Amino acid sequence: ANKMQERIHLIKISDSDQGDGPLLQALTHIPSNIMFDFVVTNPPFFDQQPPPRKDGRDRTPMTDSEGIYPGGEEGWALDILRDSLTVQRRIGWYTTMIAKKHSWQRLRGILLDLLGPGHVVSTELPSSTKMTRWFLAWTYHRPTSQSPLSEKKPLPQFEVNLVSQTPDDGNVQIVAQRIKDFFQSFHND
Repeated sequence: ANKMQERIHLIKISDSDQGDGPLLQALTHIPSNIMFDFVVTNPPFFDQQPPPRKDGRDRTPMTDSEGIYPGGEEGWALDILRDSLTVQRRIGWYTTMIAKKHSWQRLRGILLDLLGPGHVVSTELPSSTKMTRWFLAWTYHRPTSQSPLSEKKPLPQFEVNLVSQTPDDGNVQIVAQRIKDFFQSFHND
């Protein structure tokens, strides 16, 4: 209906324990000059066949490749993150859905430590059911100055004191004023 069929390609990949992660495996089938705006992933939740539900209800039907991955959703997201370190700017944004809060917290922390807050976006996606999901995205591109990710934070106040050992300290004062003006310009933006 949207006439996008020609732009969508499904690529079968093997388990990540055979070398490259799922993203690098998929990209080996695509010419390296092709760039992507984003990649969307909804990882398998389980690292092994899930046990029956405690409430007796049936689980959503899924094949093993849809529901099971070494390390579960966290293993999948870590493999995508590891692959993204190689691919970096070939893809604009890397995204994944997370179902377990502790996985989301751990992965978000890793990304923030690795890339910094200007490169990581995350949000909780409440639903009408009792299930909550978290959306996690990261980029290797530098955010533009208009992006909320590049939000300006106040700089700490400081003082520059230069002591001249020569009788001509006029130049020292000029340099000190230039340094002070440069840092003050951050407060005026």
